[in-house]
Amino acid sequence: MMKVMKKVMLTALLILGSLVIYIMVRDNHYTYYSEEKMQNSNLIVTVTNQSFEKSKINAIGYVDDEKFFSDTFRVANQHRVTYFYKSLINGQYSFKVVTTDNIVNSIDIDIDNDKKYVYVSLYEDNIDLRVTDTLMLID
Repeated sequence: MMKVMKKVMLTALLILGSLVIYIMVRDNHYTYYSEEKMQNSNLIVTVTNQSFEKSKINAIGYVDDEKFFSDTFRVANQHRVTYFYKSLINGQYSFKVVTTDNIVNSIDIDIDNDKKYVYVSLYEDNIDLRVTDTLMLID
């Protein structure tokens, strides 16, 4: 009987531990600010949910119709920023964001020898996209 209880407890602990790790990874996305990733990328995208009415917004980002990110963005403590990094060859690209509510916005990005920063602010009824040569938001 004790062996069975020990096995049940060990199994329960393993399941609970796996669930905690899954929740941590799901919430973290490994997409916080990273100096190393910043140095190794020439396209840095920051996404934030600025909605007053939706605490979660699902959005997908594309670079030239190739999926770049897909995530759920939470308001959390407001101004929570999620970072995405990519290295592209020089040239012109189309950057598009689509929400599950079918809100779409796109912008052209000209990648040259400098880094480009794309700022994505999600709202309940629109998506604001801005491209600059400087980093403005740091989480």
